[in-house]
Amino acid sequence: MLRLPLVPMWLVALVLCISTQARENPEAGQWFVSPVLAMKESPRAYDVGQSTDLGIAIGYGLTDSFAAELAYMSWSANRGDADSTWVSGLWSLPKARARFQPYVVFGGGRTAFLPDDSADERRGQLFGGVGAFGDLGPRVSWRGDVRAVKTADAGPLDPFAQVGITVFVGDVSPYPPPDRDGDGVPDARDRCPGTPLGRPVDQNGCEFPPDDDGDGVEDAKDACPGTPDGVVVDDRGCPVDRDGDGVPDFRDDCPDSRAGAKVGADGCYVLPDPPVEFTVHFDTDDADIRPDQRAVLREGAALLRQYPTAEAVIEGHADSTGRAAYNQGLSERRAASVRDHLIAAGVDADRLSTIGHGESQPIADNDSVEGRQANRRATTMTVRVPAAM
Repeated sequence: MLRLPLVPMWLVALVLCISTQARENPEAGQWFVSPVLAMKESPRAYDVGQSTDLGIAIGYGLTDSFAAELAYMSWSANRGDADSTWVSGLWSLPKARARFQPYVVFGGGRTAFLPDDSADERRGQLFGGVGAFGDLGPRVSWRGDVRAVKTADAGPLDPFAQVGITVFVGDVSPYPPPDRDGDGVPDARDRCPGTPLGRPVDQNGCEFPPDDDGDGVEDAKDACPGTPDGVVVDDRGCPVDRDGDGVPDFRDDCPDSRAGAKVGADGCYVLPDPPVEFTVHFDTDDADIRPDQRAVLREGAALLRQYPTAEAVIEGHADSTGRAAYNQGLSERRAASVRDHLIAAGVDADRLSTIGHGESQPIADNDSVEGRQANRRATTMTVRVPAAM
């Protein structure tokens, strides 16, 4: 007859307690060993009397909530002996609190009854009951359960009880902490227990204020309700407009327009009507910028900077004094001089082009001093604005 000394089994359990993690009940893929002290009342039909002795069970977690177990118990009673082999299923119930895991147990097996001075009797048995695991430390839980046992060809149900320990073998993960309202925040950190299932909560387990458009700003403070999904908003709940042109970034094809510039519905610059235009006048046979014309250039450059996507053509002209071929070159130099000054004032060179018309396009009579002065000029005019930057 097998005899399992109690103290060595506890020592084995303590030796196995080498992990820093703990779990009250077996999880999926988890082996466990349970030495137990069992108390049993045998059926009257196979009476060997009451017995208290040791047993051992080996089990395996099929899922995180269900395990199978094979147990062997050897009984030494006052009127005989008995040996039992049982197969059990352990179904974990919802945790009532941390470090305590209730379960339902059910199963069956066979027991060999060996009464004194009588023939052996082997009978099938079915049983069911309830029990619990409780955390003792890393890899070890206490265990206890009570069962009602039905033996074949015997009378009423017989009582059975056992207490012991369970030692988990292999990798052990911590048991999820209790979360009674199911909001994903453990009860220990949940400042708002009882949140209705499915409601969004913050890190403290409390519901977020209503936010119908989902932009992260509660409805009571949202100055722009109905913001489309995925749009970045400011602290008022309005779409961000980084360049301040009145067109929010998610609709702005030109998100870097300059402050105060006129833009269209797509956020891109548009030319005023009429277009930007200014004229610089020159002295006779000269392409240098006169001091009295520098203010005109400064104002013109400022206008062009307001419309940084606009392209401009600088057209140079001359009066009819001198040869036509010479005047053609002079008009080109005048246009280039204006271009150089605009670039120095901050206008992008790629936006500026030049052309010289010589004396071919007078705007006044070359026979008068005033007319010739009017014809010695360079005129800058914006010609188009691209649809996007």
